[in-house]
Amino acid sequence: MNSNTTTNTNISNTSTVSTDANTTSTNTTTSTGTGTISTSASTSTSASTSTSTSTLTPNSSTTNSVSNTTNNSPRSPHHSPHTHTHSPATNIQNRKVLVVLVSNGVSNLTQASNQRKAKMILHAKNTPYVEVDGMKPEHRDSRNELFAISGIRGNYPQFFFVHSNGATSFIGNYDKIEEINEDSGLPRELLDQHPEIQTWDKVFGDVVDSF
Repeated sequence: MNSNTTTNTNISNTSTVSTDANTTSTNTTTSTGTGTISTSASTSTSASTSTSTSTLTPNSSTTNSVSNTTNNSPRSPHHSPHTHTHSPATNIQNRKVLVVLVSNGVSNLTQASNQRKAKMILHAKNTPYVEVDGMKPEHRDSRNELFAISGIRGNYPQFFFVHSNGATSFIGNYDKIEEINEDSGLPRELLDQHPEIQTWDKVFGDVVDSF
């Protein structure tokens, strides 16, 4: 899947933005009690590879503004996606935050099953992630921003990286996560012969719960 999406976002203690996947150019400024988000985006429909990028300037407040499994209080006035934390990565230059877009009330049985299986894989791999629930009204702006980046609407789960340099990239859907997980179990000799094969350590080894 190819993606040609670029989004520039500056975030301060909040993470709501608003775009539309079919909009060629969008400029949005949202002011809240805790911060202001300015977004400019150009989007085009893409497939499930992580070639689309946007800028989302994360800092220590990115994950401090969300509720997490250690009962940190949410500080974002618009939404508080859950942060699931595990052991941090060690490569500071390449570190990134994994964002998982789900819909916990989705009626499609396949999507609901894929969401459950994806979370099981992430927990089994001790990979921290921030969950955005597209079903919640207070998460809709963030959901729409992520839809615009991926070029895919109404399909869950979707996976994104927020990089330390501010870029946000689309990884893929559940099929991509499952493929990476399965390829990670291939014999070491085969992986050495085919360095282009994406393994879990290559893709998610530098994921952290916050910057």
